[in-house]
Amino acid sequence: MMISKPDCRVSVVVPSYNHSKYITRALESVVAQSYHDYEIICCDDASVDQSVQVINDFIATHNEISCRLIIHETNQGGVITLNDLINSARGEYIALINSDDLWLPEKLAQQVQYLDDNPGVAAVFTQAEIIDGQGHIQTQTVDFPHDIFIQKNRTRGEWLQRLFFELNCLCHPSILIRRSVYQSIGLYDPRFRQLPDMQMWVRLLKQFDIHIIEQPLVQLRFHKTNTSVVNSDTSKRNLNELSYILNDFFQEIPLDVFQDGFKRYFKREDAFSPAELACEMAFVYFKQVNSVKSLYYSVGLGLLFSLLGREDTKNVLAARYKFDYPDFFVMSGTYFYDEHLIAFTKVIEPTSSDGTAFSTWRYLLAFNKRYIGAYLRRFPRLYFPLLKIWTWLRGKK
Repeated sequence: MMISKPDCRVSVVVPSYNHSKYITRALESVVAQSYHDYEIICCDDASVDQSVQVINDFIATHNEISCRLIIHETNQGGVITLNDLINSARGEYIALINSDDLWLPEKLAQQVQYLDDNPGVAAVFTQAEIIDGQGHIQTQTVDFPHDIFIQKNRTRGEWLQRLFFELNCLCHPSILIRRSVYQSIGLYDPRFRQLPDMQMWVRLLKQFDIHIIEQPLVQLRFHKTNTSVVNSDTSKRNLNELSYILNDFFQEIPLDVFQDGFKRYFKREDAFSPAELACEMAFVYFKQVNSVKSLYYSVGLGLLFSLLGREDTKNVLAARYKFDYPDFFVMSGTYFYDEHLIAFTKVIEPTSSDGTAFSTWRYLLAFNKRYIGAYLRRFPRLYFPLLKIWTWLRGKK
């Protein structure tokens, strides 16, 4: 990515896809900012509704601001659309607003001031509220906690620890980031659809500090047409993409950042050498207790498998951790990538003279355990307390 001399302070980039109902309000929330040194760049990703016309109408009635529209003739997806916007940006800083979200009036002013005053910080986020399709603030949500984006500041290591164990909690449309940062870490990876922002935050935090303005200055709209809405396809894709992120999570992480964020989970508190810390990185995957822990176990086993294949780390595992091939065999016989598949292999054995009906019933019960949580999400006042209790109980084992 080529970084040219900035023409303005802030480029506000707006990906658009089938949000003709909401996009005018999103753009108006940018115009309503108390900070005014910005340009707006919209990119419509081949919408089939009236989004392009609505954006053109907005541009025609706001001659006082710099506003451009890029149109994709065919649908490219959200990540490619965002990357095209970043490549078109001319500002020193880049801010994102989705075409269905809203900003509060002081958002840009506070963020620009913070980045101006703190040149060592790469990006500044804000807290965010969740709103529904009608703009009402939600105090309970179905698919994630309503306060997921009400976060406090952390060190880089602590942020990575939070992302590792509890997944994404940084509100993407709250970001203001230095355009030069993308030159260092690259743009968003178009191989991701569900979790491109989380993958970006991991890459970002390995190199740079971030900051949270601890005020909800963004309203994130959640409705049934969101690409993140929970269904069978997005649930499977989330798990697959999480596995890709977990496989690379600790690659090229500065060792001091890893120690800062994860030392409390070390098997040896005095671990210090690169080989020892590589071992600790593998073992930390077995500290996960949430509902997708088997995904973590699979990655951890793969890392231990690799470490046992290197003479230096194999010796460290044996001398410092009393861990060798027999111990690995115990773990590989204990942890499994998909516990529900194991349940299936257990229940297909006949349990009666013909065994068919009873085995099929047990299989279906085991297979559908993963969907019980998805059903309970429809009742958030019940789901979230149960989730906290379940997580606590799993952690006591």
